[in-house]
Amino acid sequence: MNLNKYNLTAIIPGTLTDEQVKEIQEKIVAAVKNLNGEIKETAEAARKRLAFVIKKNRNGVYLDLVLELAEDAVKELEKSLKLIPEVLRAQIEKVAPDFTLAPKKPEYVFRPRNKEEQKEELLTAEPAMADKKISMEDLDKKLDEILGEEMSK
Repeated sequence: MNLNKYNLTAIIPGTLTDEQVKEIQEKIVAAVKNLNGEIKETAEAARKRLAFVIKKNRNGVYLDLVLELAEDAVKELEKSLKLIPEVLRAQIEKVAPDFTLAPKKPEYVFRPRNKEEQKEELLTAEPAMADKKISMEDLDKKLDEILGEEMSK
């Protein structure tokens, strides 16, 4: 049987705990093994803010796996992934035989905060520019600079 190398990326809801993420990852691995596939590499799950809302989820966990699977079993794997209710989206793409996963850093890490943490962030934030006082002389000088530059153009 001729096995090809594939990269599987699945997105699951970001509201799940790390234990629940591991359980779903195990379900995906079991689906691959049921089709006589082999997992070659697994990346650490990355929590990110999604570009758009998927099934009422604003944040997601990306699961990346490199696997070897027969070409005719890919369609069956796609069907199996659709049967896992926690999988919001899944993409399977054929890759080169020497393909490996690069370590990914999450662009945005979603962390629910309580009201006290939010209040503390607001109190420690730097004051806005509107709070800073500017003298009239400084304002006149800046206006003269701006107008002088535009007059010379």
